Amino acid sequence: MRSVREKTRDVMRILEVARELQRDESLIQKLVASTGLSIEGVRKGMAEHLETDATEDDVERFVLKFGDVSRVTLILAANVFVGSLRAIACARAKGERVTVRPSSREPELAAAIVRALGDPNIELVSTVEVRNLREGEIHVYGKDETIAKFRAAAHVPVIGHGHGLGVGFLTTKTPVEDVLAGLESDIVAFDQRGCLSLRVLFVEGGPARAEEVGRALHRALNTTKVPRGELTREERAESVRFSDTMTMVGEVFAGHAHVVAVAPSDAPAIVPPTCRHVLVRCALRDAEVTSALAPIAKWVCAFGTDDVARARKLGPVHARFSALGRMQKPRLDGYVDLRVT
Repeated sequence: MRSVREKTRDVMRILEVARELQRDESLIQKLVASTGLSIEGVRKGMAEHLETDATEDDVERFVLKFGDVSRVTLILAANVFVGSLRAIACARAKGERVTVRPSSREPELAAAIVRALGDPNIELVSTVEVRNLREGEIHVYGKDETIAKFRAAAHVPVIGHGHGLGVGFLTTKTPVEDVLAGLESDIVAFDQRGCLSLRVLFVEGGPARAEEVGRALHRALNTTKVPRGELTREERAESVRFSDTMTMVGEVFAGHAHVVAVAPSDAPAIVPPTCRHVLVRCALRDAEVTSALAPIAKWVCAFGTDDVARARKLGPVHARFSALGRMQKPRLDGYVDLRVT
């Protein structure tokens, strides 16, 4: 069993490698091809969202969150390419040995990290025979249905990191202009494909303020310097369905690569699709926020706000609470999804 110092050293080496890869232009080009994001989107992810700034003291606290197992078999998803860094770090903090199976749709960053590490205790594979695994744990990142399939087939514990989303709450104490850049960043990063991405924003005040925020977001997304990447046919169909539905409920501001819908406080609990679709909901009272969150609370991983203390009383205890603009920039402090223990 490794000591805390040894674990810290192993994770620090992963972060060092990731810092070197941040400047690798050939890797950035590969990520554009594999993720479907724009090159500006990939560069934003590498520069602003790759979690490489943890100090040695931070990493020591990080590794203390984990126990010890002989092996971690890591099954990665393609949603947010930078997520592979934290996933590998968590697996290495816990496992004497680590087997990494990248997503077949987006293998580039995970593969680059493992190859650059040259650690004999971290193995890169293209397939995993789950039924043949008899030691350690399996860490699965992906859809809830995928996790369920692994659990049904596995003979060892499966730690699941499933579907999630981000919500926000803007109080009346803060003008929208003061948080607009942060809101834009929380939406634009990774084209909202991650579990920390802002998709529903509650706005305190009356309908006029909610509309003001919706219009401001619409303008900001129309002028963003980070173009949206490619959409699949299914994603385009989801966009049309969302726009059509919200037109009947509230007001829709559609841009060339986004949709902002503004809905009243009594609107149905609708979660927008990914790829820069946002629902702005009027919230006259705190109780309306709590009530509207209830049907989706179990999926809320991130809660961005201008009043964290107040938001903690409204949102689910398992969410990450942060300032608006920091939702997709969490500290390296354990699993990114706090629902996972």
